[in-house]
Amino acid sequence: METEKHWRRLPERVLPEETVEAHPAEEVPDTAFVEDLRFKQWLSGPASG
Repeated sequence: METEKHWRRLPERVLPEETVEAHPAEEVPDTAFVEDLRFKQWLSGPASG
């Protein structure tokens, strides 16, 4: 049962990356991609600190 809970938590962490992969670069403007990278960097900053 505990393993199922872990599996349910994993997709939540993978979501940000999946959303980027789900949308081809053709559909998503470069600006949105840059903003996503900045958002990821902002998340990684406080998380690591």
